[in-house]
Amino acid sequence: MKKVSLFLGFAFMACMVFAQNNATVNQFGSNIGSVNQDGSGNNATIQQGSSGAAVTNNHAPAYVGDWIQGSYIHQIGQTNTAEATVRQSGNGTDINQVGDVNTAKQDVGSYYEETTSYTKMGLDIDQIGGNNWATQKTIKTYGNFGVQGMTVYQGGNYNIADQVSIGGMGQVQSIKQVGDNNNNPIKSGNTFDLSSTTINNPLAVLQNPLTLAFTFGAGAQTVSLPLTQYSKQELGKATIDVLGSDNNTYQFQETPTWGGGKNQATIDLIGNKNDVAQGQLGALNNSDFDLTGDENVVSNSQLGNSNIADVNILGSYNVVGIEQTGDLNNATVNQTGNSNLARIIQQP
Repeated sequence: MKKVSLFLGFAFMACMVFAQNNATVNQFGSNIGSVNQDGSGNNATIQQGSSGAAVTNNHAPAYVGDWIQGSYIHQIGQTNTAEATVRQSGNGTDINQVGDVNTAKQDVGSYYEETTSYTKMGLDIDQIGGNNWATQKTIKTYGNFGVQGMTVYQGGNYNIADQVSIGGMGQVQSIKQVGDNNNNPIKSGNTFDLSSTTINNPLAVLQNPLTLAFTFGAGAQTVSLPLTQYSKQELGKATIDVLGSDNNTYQFQETPTWGGGKNQATIDLIGNKNDVAQGQLGALNNSDFDLTGDENVVSNSQLGNSNIADVNILGSYNVVGIEQTGDLNNATVNQTGNSNLARIIQQP
């Protein structure tokens, strides 16, 4: 009881100290909430739990000392906005922004959050630059587990990164962007377009005629689009690592039933104005892209189980489209040079 009062007092002090920057902290339970703002015009909101629904980050008695960070926001600059909502879980969240007019939002609703990084923080957003946008959301359905580590790092200006995980036990998601205007077609002028691959777009809501019937949750758990990374599975992985500007990258992965998953999608990209998409619906699928160059278009759609797609490109203006339906398909494309075209369709 004393511990709870101490944290509530801390929240009150945080509000008092940073009132000129519009910081608000509402806590219920034994959480730690911290707001640190330097500058003017900042806005930070932390809300953990709701009245009568306590949130504990110690997860006593079995895991005393775990999840020691309730949530904290650190901002340096002007006109930054950061928001973290936790509700009923033992989660840790973190927002760190350096620059101007950044926007970051974390919405954690899963029961368990854990990561092997520092102090077992469950979610993390780091932005350096101005006018960046990052959102993270976990939903506690589909088996009632949460992700293990969900990290966004953006260096540069006007980058957009949106992450959603629905009930993903052991799901690992990470976005890293160094450059400007990534996943921001309005700023970059690079309209997301996969039509040159001549195959169906794997992402059902982004100009797609086919194909992968992602549910995107149901009822109150339905997620809103567009998204950069979407996962509804367990024990899977989705990583995007971009060094460059004006790129569009998307990863959607879903397993229809609880008890399956382990889909993995990886994008390693160095260059500018590339359009890249990975869509996987099933279990045990693996899609791995390694691109170095500019204005490449790469798409992979996998419907089924245990399919593998491996793409390596060194050059520019290349086009690769891979569509695999069924199980145990394997496709590999290696392109060196410019203006190459590869199209692979495999069906039962």
